Amino acid sequence: WAEVLSDLHGQDFPSSGFCFKNLLRTFRFIWQSPHILILLSSAFSMNSIISALGMLLFGTLISLTSKILYMLTSTGLDGSVHKFEKPWFQTTQMFFAEMLCGPLYLYVRHLERKERLREAQERTPLLSQPPLEVKESFNKKTFFIACIPAIADLSATASMMTGLLYVTVSVNQLLRGSEMIFAAILSVLCLHRKIDRQKWLGISCCFFGLLLVGLANLGAEGLAPDQKRSIAIGFCLIVLAQIFQASQVVIEEFCLHDLEVQPMVLLSYEGILGSAFCWIVVIPALQWIPGGDVGGSWENTLDTFVMLKNSWALLSVEILDAAGTLLYNFFGLCVVRNLSAVHRVVFEALRTLLVWLFDLALFYVFSGGRLGEPWTSSSWLQALGFVSIVTGTYLYNRDDFGASEEADK
Repeated sequence: WAEVLSDLHGQDFPSSGFCFKNLLRTFRFIWQSPHILILLSSAFSMNSIISALGMLLFGTLISLTSKILYMLTSTGLDGSVHKFEKPWFQTTQMFFAEMLCGPLYLYVRHLERKERLREAQERTPLLSQPPLEVKESFNKKTFFIACIPAIADLSATASMMTGLLYVTVSVNQLLRGSEMIFAAILSVLCLHRKIDRQKWLGISCCFFGLLLVGLANLGAEGLAPDQKRSIAIGFCLIVLAQIFQASQVVIEEFCLHDLEVQPMVLLSYEGILGSAFCWIVVIPALQWIPGGDVGGSWENTLDTFVMLKNSWALLSVEILDAAGTLLYNFFGLCVVRNLSAVHRVVFEALRTLLVWLFDLALFYVFSGGRLGEPWTSSSWLQALGFVSIVTGTYLYNRDDFGASEEADK
């Protein structure tokens, strides 16, 4: 770590303030660390470890790139230079990344079929007929059921991307701890789970941590009334997004476990349905709804493409964010399939710490204060809120982890 950080600190950074090469080297250093894999392999299977690490790695990446996109500027449709504040385009881009899981899944299945056919031919005598390959059929029921998590994902992403305009990326991640509260409530109502006193204690700790995060940001020094109002709006939007996100996780668990749907199939269904709804309904409607974007619309999509065309840095971060979104959602579904929806919520809490650390490193190491967020006097109260949220998450899931370890033994 000392060699990596000293190497990063001693290099000259581009004018955009963000060095992809060094950030990816840091991610690769974490990914290739054998000590982490050795420690984790004693408790979980290798598939579970890879799923969890992939979710944490790419989840941290897209959290940072989503906020960085809002901080970058480019020349727009009217010739002026302004920030890339396009939350609905980010939502559409997320569904496009999910839709790419379909071709990827078909290609992987094609390679698997060729390998099974080759092995079958090697084992079959020359005069015998090799076994016929069973083709997978399109499941209409699964496709239409995927409409529900797709709508929940659309609502959650749009609310979260809009709320991210008003708060820092670390606050956004901390507020995502409320997803566990809503996931627990929905698990009781929809999946008929039981919640004991220990789980209620964990939920209370999470709620207390969320209050501390709110006090740390609304009570910060030097904030004008308009700034506090904007932060409060961002808080409400992000918490609302967690209600939709919890609904999506519970429905995905039902599809993956009860209907035995492949993760990439479910993800591609959500991407197709979400992309179709965005481009057919949402994007055209945004051009006519009055707002503060270029041309007086709520969000000018033509201005979005012009800004991407005029800035290579903006386009690069957008592509990186799309690729990270594809891999994050895939690994998130793999976590639900290999472990459970509860484990996915736990890893989201761990992802919060990684996002905060990298956001601080982005401010002090990578960009020289141009990107990221600094450590302020209210950060101590925010850190206490993070500890409370993680403690509540542990208390809520301690029995589930114990049952998982017994099953592995």
